[in-house]
Amino acid sequence: MSEENPNKNPWEFPPPPKHLPEPRLVNGIPISYDPTDTDETDAIGKVIDSETESTPAPAPAPKPAPKRQKPAPAPKPRAVEKPAAPAPVPAPEPEPQKPSAPAKTLTGVAALSKFKQALGAGLFPIKLFSTDESVMMRELTVTDQKTLSKTALVNGSRRDVIFNAQCALVNSCVKKDGFDISEYTEFDRIVILARLYQQNYFDNDIHYTCPKCGKENVYKLDFGKILNKLEDAWTEDKVYVINNGDREFHFTVGWPKVKTIADFYAKYYKTYSASNEKVQSTIDQLSNVEYLVMFIKGIELFSPGADGLSIDLNDLTYADRTDLIDSLPQGLVFDDDKGVITRVIADFTDPLNKAFQYEKCAYCGAETEEGIGSIADFT
Repeated sequence: MSEENPNKNPWEFPPPPKHLPEPRLVNGIPISYDPTDTDETDAIGKVIDSETESTPAPAPAPKPAPKRQKPAPAPKPRAVEKPAAPAPVPAPEPEPQKPSAPAKTLTGVAALSKFKQALGAGLFPIKLFSTDESVMMRELTVTDQKTLSKTALVNGSRRDVIFNAQCALVNSCVKKDGFDISEYTEFDRIVILARLYQQNYFDNDIHYTCPKCGKENVYKLDFGKILNKLEDAWTEDKVYVINNGDREFHFTVGWPKVKTIADFYAKYYKTYSASNEKVQSTIDQLSNVEYLVMFIKGIELFSPGADGLSIDLNDLTYADRTDLIDSLPQGLVFDDDKGVITRVIADFTDPLNKAFQYEKCAYCGAETEEGIGSIADFT
C-alpha cells in the first residue's frame, strides 16, 4: 500500500484519462465527449465507465393514454321517508257546566203556567208529498193522547167523528201559519199520522186477535220501515182510458183531498146506521167501496159525431159525486179487469196497505187480513 504524499494539494484535480470513450448516442444521434460535462463525472471526479454508456437503454415506450371510463351513474336520490303523522290527540271532553245558581223553585198558579211555557214540546220535520214541501211538527202531549183515546172509545163505530178528531190533532201539531190539513191529500194525512205514531208510540205493543183461531197476538210496529214504504207508495195522478162500445171515457184518478173524505164520512154515516156488529160490518164494506169512488177526480167523455165533454169532480159534494158515479155503466166502475175502481185499488190503496206490517198468527199461522197498523187505523 503506497504512502500518501503529505505535500499533495487536496484541491488538485486528477489528470485526464489517457483515452477518450466512444461518442455516446442520445436518441440515436452521436454526441461528442465533453470532459467538462458534469453529467459524465460524479462528485468526486471518478470517470463513469464509458463502455457501459456506449449503448444507452432504449427509451421507454410511451404509456398508452388511459381509456376514458364512463362516468359512474349518479346515485339515485334516496327516498326521504315522511315522518309518520303523530296520532291525533283527543280533545279533552268539556267539563259539564255547572249552573251558576241553584234551580229556582216555582210556586203558585203563575209559576205553573211559566213552567209549562218553558217546557214546550220537541219539533221534527215531516214531508208533504202532494206539494213536495217540508213542515215542522210538534210532539204529542199527554192531553193529545187522552183526547184522541177518549174520542175513539166513545165513538168507536163513527169513523166520521174519529176522522175529524185526527184532522184537528194534525192541525194543532203542524207548526205552519194557516195550515189546514183539509186542503191537502188523504195520503198526506196518513203519512203525518204515521210520523206522529213513530214519534210517540213506537214502543207500544199492538194487540191483534186472530180471526181464524181467536187467539190474541202481540206485535211491535217498526214505523221507520213503514214510513220508508209509504214514500215508495206515493203515486201521482193517473189517467185511465176505458172504452165502452163506441164511446171512450178518460178517468183522471188520484189521491182525494182530505175535505172530500171528511164530507164523504159525514154524509155516509148520517145516511146509514147500524144496530149490531154484523150490519155495521156490511156498512163498513160498502163504505170502503164508496171511499174508493172518492179517488175519481175528473171524467171526459168522447162520443162519435159529438164534442167531447168533461167534468171536474173535485168541487162536487159527496151527494152530487155519488149521483154522477151511479149514472155510469156498471162495467166502467166495477169490472174486475178494466173497471176504474179495480185500477184505483191496484195503483193507490194496495201499495199503501202493503206499507204496513203483515204478520202471521203465532198460534195457527194465519196471516193477518190487513196490515198491523194499516190504513184502517188512520181513517
